[in-house]
Amino acid sequence: MAKITISRSRQFLNMLTRIFYWVFFAVGLRGKKKFWGVVYDSKTKQPLDPVIVKLISAGDAHEVHTCITDMEGRYGFLVDPGKYKILPKRSNYIFPSSRVAGSEDGNFKDIYHGEFFEVSGGAEVVAPNIPMDQITADWNQQAKAKILKYKSFWRTLFFVLLTLVFWAGFALVLFFLFLDFKQDLAITQRGWFLAFCAYLFVFILNGIIPQTRLWGQVVDKNTGQPFSNLLLELKNPILPDLFMARTQTTEEGRFFLRVNPGNYTLEIKKPNPEGVQQVMGRVKITVSAEALVNQTLLIDLQNSI
Repeated sequence: MAKITISRSRQFLNMLTRIFYWVFFAVGLRGKKKFWGVVYDSKTKQPLDPVIVKLISAGDAHEVHTCITDMEGRYGFLVDPGKYKILPKRSNYIFPSSRVAGSEDGNFKDIYHGEFFEVSGGAEVVAPNIPMDQITADWNQQAKAKILKYKSFWRTLFFVLLTLVFWAGFALVLFFLFLDFKQDLAITQRGWFLAFCAYLFVFILNGIIPQTRLWGQVVDKNTGQPFSNLLLELKNPILPDLFMARTQTTEEGRFFLRVNPGNYTLEIKKPNPEGVQQVMGRVKITVSAEALVNQTLLIDLQNSI
């Protein structure tokens, strides 16, 4: 099998942008990223996990991507232009929902009901919100709902307080800086001016630091050329026969994988002329709290392991 490694430079850049994103988000300079959809209970509005979500091609009805929702019911697919439909599956639930009929459902927008849809232009993340109807009791879901509510409340409160403190501090700096200049108090002017410069530096950084990259990429380590149409399967080392997410690289070698934080094994396969998937190699992946696999994977075809 070919040797597969993770680009250290890209991994460092991902970590850096992730840290800055959460800092900017905490103080209200950036909004929450909405690059995922949520599979949820149509009655309780609570996220569902685990749900197997498949992306089906309209042309030949083959399975293009498969993923499993994380603890907060989130999922998403990075797809090339084409016509597709989404098929979610979970025990004790059915789809499409007969309870939710419109395009909006409270806080949930862009509701999906099982219809075919078309993607045009470049590769993009497809992730509408999906309601499912419960048909039998699900005690695990009921117990998990209490935990998610508690966690969400305190986390939201924490970010709201940080935002208020940040902007209140900025307002005070502007007020006292103006007051000092007006009264010509040279000693205190210097302190307020330095505080203003610190805020200005944060604003400039927010404009310079890019958003966290949503996608990963598979490239040839020696030529830098991307690998398209490769099958990627994310597996739990404890249960190597089961995959937690499955996707396929685009023409630019890009892929979108979202999964619960933890340690996984990513298996990369390439179809041969007979259509059989041949394993090219495996690499260990650590998924952070962002729940994204967005590393650049380097395949060394000149060396094998």
